[in-house]
Amino acid sequence: KTLTEFYKIMDDLELEYCDIIFKNHTFNSFEEINEKCNEYFKNNMVEGIVIRDENCYFSAKLMNLEYDSKK
Repeated sequence: KTLTEFYKIMDDLELEYCDIIFKNHTFNSFEEINEKCNEYFKNNMVEGIVIRDENCYFSAKLMNLEYDSKK
């Protein structure tokens, strides 16, 4: 299954899922992912952002290092 199919099933079942932050964005390096996520964290106090590829072969969570200290 792809992420698109996953989100359709979730919508059909009226189930909640995490907000999609960077839709259809291609990252070229870990540094680029880290920079983009940390920029988002500056204005959004969230625990982290899950990064996935469209085919769900790769999934990782980039943690917001400030999150625990601000609770």
